[in-house]
Amino acid sequence: MAELLIYNARDWKDDLTEKQIEEYEKKSPTFRLQYEARLQKGDVVAVYPDGKCKEKPSPHSKYIIIKVPDMTVEEGRALLEESRDEKGDVLNRRKSNIAIDELPVDAKETLSADRMVTVAKTQAPINIKAKSIIYG
Repeated sequence: MAELLIYNARDWKDDLTEKQIEEYEKKSPTFRLQYEARLQKGDVVAVYPDGKCKEKPSPHSKYIIIKVPDMTVEEGRALLEESRDEKGDVLNRRKSNIAIDELPVDAKETLSADRMVTVAKTQAPINIKAKSIIYG
């Protein structure tokens, strides 16, 4: 079983328009790289074997725990892979993430209350981020 520690918060940068990003980029030439490399909701932060996750579920935490009995730790660690361009710059903090909003309704309700849920691999939809497809 793999236990996935998943980022479940919004970053202030998530709501920026392209025009706003360009304005920030004028002030700081590396802003777009920082923007693209931010953690996004659903990004897997760490993977643990069953029962080894050190983060405790808390209503005030930015993280949730999803336990996947039919996923190996090695399969879970593949979700930690970054997306980089040919120069080595980070395009996305993670190539893929868990689509939290697409989990089954009962799983979302359990997450809302307990900040931890157990689901099958087929119930944990994995998104491949668009920029990663080019380089992945």
